[in-house]
Amino acid sequence: MAAFKEALEYCELHDLGFSGQWYTWEKGRLVDNNIRERLDRGVANTEWWALFPSLGVLEKLKKVGSNLSNWAKKEKRRKGRRTEVLNGRLMELGASKISDAILEDITEIKLELNLEADKKELFWKQRARVNWLRMGGRNTAFFHKSATHRRRKNMINGLENEAGNLITDEFEISN
Repeated sequence: MAAFKEALEYCELHDLGFSGQWYTWEKGRLVDNNIRERLDRGVANTEWWALFPSLGVLEKLKKVGSNLSNWAKKEKRRKGRRTEVLNGRLMELGASKISDAILEDITEIKLELNLEADKKELFWKQRARVNWLRMGGRNTAFFHKSATHRRRKNMINGLENEAGNLITDEFEISN
């Protein structure tokens, strides 16, 4: 605990305080063996405190949450506009007379579009992981729906033969 306090002092971080009960963990049912501790702590530096001087801890956190939400919305719109601009530019270049400079620009734009698509894919992958951790670790309807969906998605219902016909009969597939 001393090392943690030292790290807070070194980073010039100060406790945000608390609202409600002063403890977040309790053990023991009797007065003689009851232990109560405050385990969850929020810390901030003086610059952060200066951003919201007249607000309490909860109000400050709500303000930060609101600001983050607004930032996320703006960022989403900005990324959407960026993709539209890149696609528009790609269409213009595709209609142009081919030259080395045009091909270089097309390659660069395609690379940027691929990077944007990768970022979007990573976001949704992380979001799915968060949902799974939040709701799917237990024996819940969410878990069962996810497992059933995955089983249906991965099921092979038939194979296509050389002639392009779909074969679903197990005996025909084995031949």
